[in-house]
Amino acid sequence: MDDSALISRMKEGDRKAFNILYARHVDACRGYAGLMVGNMFSTDIVQDVFLKVWDRRATISVSDSLRPYLLRAIYNRALNSIREASYRQQYRNEYAERIERLSAQTYDPDANEVIRKLYLKDDMAAIEDVVRLLPDRCCQIFRMSYINGLSHKEIALRLGISVSTVDNHIYKALKVLRENLSDPRIYMMILFSLFLR
Repeated sequence: MDDSALISRMKEGDRKAFNILYARHVDACRGYAGLMVGNMFSTDIVQDVFLKVWDRRATISVSDSLRPYLLRAIYNRALNSIREASYRQQYRNEYAERIERLSAQTYDPDANEVIRKLYLKDDMAAIEDVVRLLPDRCCQIFRMSYINGLSHKEIALRLGISVSTVDNHIYKALKVLRENLSDPRIYMMILFSLFLR
């Protein structure tokens, strides 16, 4: 069942529909929040956002896909948290500085300019140089996800492997990219594009 049908049911108070939406999007949301606040606090932020989705289900202005709405809510919640003095101390100022420097160009889900930059020749060349370092299977799966836009489930079905195996290969690919891309902006844009799927 797609998001739109589940959202309609959730708006009517169907807890099961909400639970399905939660299971479908929670991992991507945690990863997205972790980019900004680190893994230690990402779970709290994501849980808070999902709780508010449920509390406001009757008036939520989403009808198609829930993920863009969730990413926007997580972005706002994380940004507010980082700006608080208590969070600044816990994260040491590096997270506060990082999000304030990169948020507009990288993290903001409404920054369409970021998506456009993914296709700039220099960025793609830099990505391609690192992708060549990946083992064959890992490279194939990353290309199917990042270049062809396939979901992890679609990749698993096409290759006859489990979704968790696809997840592991994507994780390994992202680790290699993070370690080898000289421009962190490009790595963040890759993550952003994958989380939107």
